Amino acid sequence: MVWYPANSCFLWVGLAWCFLLSGSVQAQKLAGPVQGYVSVEPYEIRLEFVIRYSEAAHWLGLGEPVGALDPAQRTSLEERTAAWLAGKCPVSVDDDPEPLTFKLQRSHFVRTDPEKGLVVEDRDEVLLQEARLGVVFSTNRTRPPKKVSVRWEVFPQAGTPAIIEIGSEDERITREATPGSATIEWTPSKPILEPALLAMPPVPRPSEVRVPWLAVGIFGCGIAGAFFFRRHPKGFLPVGIAFGAGVVALGVYALGIGETGWSPPWARVEAPTPAVADEITFGLLRNVYHAFDFRSEESIYDTLRASASESLVGRVFLEVTRSLQVEGQGGARVRVLNLDLRKCEVTRFQDRPAAEFDAECEWIAIGNVTHWGHTHKRLNRYRATLTISGAEGQWKLTGIELHDESRL
Repeated sequence: MVWYPANSCFLWVGLAWCFLLSGSVQAQKLAGPVQGYVSVEPYEIRLEFVIRYSEAAHWLGLGEPVGALDPAQRTSLEERTAAWLAGKCPVSVDDDPEPLTFKLQRSHFVRTDPEKGLVVEDRDEVLLQEARLGVVFSTNRTRPPKKVSVRWEVFPQAGTPAIIEIGSEDERITREATPGSATIEWTPSKPILEPALLAMPPVPRPSEVRVPWLAVGIFGCGIAGAFFFRRHPKGFLPVGIAFGAGVVALGVYALGIGETGWSPPWARVEAPTPAVADEITFGLLRNVYHAFDFRSEESIYDTLRASASESLVGRVFLEVTRSLQVEGQGGARVRVLNLDLRKCEVTRFQDRPAAEFDAECEWIAIGNVTHWGHTHKRLNRYRATLTISGAEGQWKLTGIELHDESRL
């Protein structure tokens, strides 16, 4: 994955807009009564099902579908179908013979939207003849897999194949699975890259003076020794001690041994230039979004602590989680791939440290969400005032005031 520098993403934004205007949602192919998806991300693998209600009714012993379902009936059937599917179609990675353990994420009746692909069913009544269920299981990972295989175990009652799609956002394969040919393997043609934190500019420090402490100490000891022996009967001894100490001190100084930096009380700290402040702001925002590439809360919080102060981490987690939720998708979350920092106006204050500033920012988060075999492109625009401080050698967000948020 490539991280774009600040203010250089306009081409990407234009391309993303082209995706949106030309129908950025991948066409949903509901070709069969049972479809399965194994979606691979760097830190998550999802096992997803899209199933005609008639198939679920057969598995659950409910008889032929007739009439319509009200919301209460749908909730019960969503839960029963998810429970029936739990543990089926084992997925394994690399050369580990043990299958992965999945956790239910969501189970919904779904319908096809001409613009958004599959969305959660929101009509009051659903005709059973056209009803479909979407069920999503997931498991968190600490690193991307090199190979993924699934042994399919859920087949249509008519004997037709199940349609299985497996892979990552960039590289997927579609296969037909039958009881006699139920194992499907996928190996990416190139390794799945793990996102990483952007390196940040150093926090400015007070200007230092190089002090040769060892040389000064040796010469000082020589002078003290000469003073102690100043009344020695042989007067050349104090002079010899002082001269010898001076020679040794000069040699130590010339070799740079024992030198350290010292910041005098009057030393100034140079504030970051506008270009550096822009880089710092972009890097912190990008690293905040990177934390949400992980799926476990513990990993997200641990990564956020590298970019936000401890007092701000909880709020950032809640705000970003909320903004990345996709409406009508039952809890699916956008994964931000790129960031366009379109505005960054820095304000400094006389009563604050030089390594602290406010930034009036406008940025666009560019990402997508893939589930149930289709991808939604998302562009969110934000305006906010960020307070950024450098402490203990690290830049962090220490305050945020969100002024506006909109979805493009």
